[in-house]
Amino acid sequence: MPDKLIYTSPGLYVLLKTIEDTKCNIAECRFKRISKMEQIDFCDDIIEYTVLDKENAIEKLTKNEYTHYVWNKIFKTAIFNGIRFIPGRYYEDIAIMYKLFERAERIAYVDAELYGYCINPDSITNTHDDKKREDILLCWIEQYEYFKEKHPQLMERCLEKI
Repeated sequence: MPDKLIYTSPGLYVLLKTIEDTKCNIAECRFKRISKMEQIDFCDDIIEYTVLDKENAIEKLTKNEYTHYVWNKIFKTAIFNGIRFIPGRYYEDIAIMYKLFERAERIAYVDAELYGYCINPDSITNTHDDKKREDILLCWIEQYEYFKEKHPQLMERCLEKI
């Protein structure tokens, strides 16, 4: 890994190291919502992580204990084979995250705020229009249909989001 990447993104390095150490396909971390001028302090403490099989990780995803965001995760590229973001769709990470979790045999959760999510009042999630409402509803319906077939024990949680 280039030194510049490690220097500018210590949280990214921790996630990369976690994937390497655990042989997982996905590593997720906690995040902190920050303003444009705020910086996230990276702790040098020992960072703990949990490794789950895909069934337990998918369950946590449906409970919102794991997030549908792509920006607080590192992925092995192999699990994206054939899975693409849908051009022109808002909330495209919701549309694919459950599919990526399904492909990952093991998912690591790093219990540390390693990512600073900059709050933007004009962002997709902070502004609303009919297209965005339609797109997020379509994501939840697709997820429900998928779980109905693959994980029927979890489809009620998906239904709650519709």
